[in-house]
Amino acid sequence: LTRLSDSATLAATATSFDFPLDTNTYASTGSDFLSITDFCKLGHQEFCKKYGVSWHDGEDWNLKSGGNDLDHPVYAVANGVVVTSGYFGTSGCWGNVVLIEHTAPPGSSFRLPDGRTVSKVWSNYIHLNSRAVSAGQQVNKGDFIGRIGTGGCWSPHLHWEVRYVSVSATYN
Repeated sequence: LTRLSDSATLAATATSFDFPLDTNTYASTGSDFLSITDFCKLGHQEFCKKYGVSWHDGEDWNLKSGGNDLDHPVYAVANGVVVTSGYFGTSGCWGNVVLIEHTAPPGSSFRLPDGRTVSKVWSNYIHLNSRAVSAGQQVNKGDFIGRIGTGGCWSPHLHWEVRYVSVSATYN
């Protein structure tokens, strides 16, 4: 007999990760993880003038073909729990955002590129045109969570981040 709280914990355990889009047709393009200076130098001077000096702390994903990817589906990269699902407006070019918390299985951890280990990471999906999940909802790797949008400022693409510190979905 399994208690509901036990099965909820197991369902949210992330044992493996995938990409948020089909890597046969999508690739990380455009801006990658950039410093403050790099972001403003790469053609974003008007944005930096309007919203202040900023940096790009994620990856932008587009169709490899260069076609219009507006409303294409976005998927959860691992099992987890939706922490945030909401519309954050166009003033910061966020649009719809989904933030998912992923917990390592009991007795294990996630290893960061610098060798440190953490028990949780968060995947963040930004500029969505629509959201298919709600805060508190459990998701499994590969579940449909939303559709690619513009955030009200950009051409359609998915801005995707994986964080190892718990901060708000629109922390920049």
